[in-house]
Amino acid sequence: MSPATAPAGTRGIRLAAVVVGLCWMVVLFDGLDLFIYGAVLPGMLDDPQLGLTPDRAGTSAATPRSACCWAPCPRARSPTGPGADR
Repeated sequence: MSPATAPAGTRGIRLAAVVVGLCWMVVLFDGLDLFIYGAVLPGMLDDPQLGLTPDRAGTSAATPRSACCWAPCPRARSPTGPGADR
């Protein structure tokens, strides 16, 4: 059965399945960066050449998240977003 001759309900179900699949991929990839950071962090803390302390490691994990929260705010004084273009 081709998509042009498929019943309307079948196409709607397929579309819903594709949308749900894409949403789950976004959820997976959104948390993937923190998963990888958590996996490599012990090795980074053990390497004295990096000079990474637990405090600095926590700050480096939290800073990108907070910048993403402030960037959409129109009056926020953030180094990201429209204010960075000037």
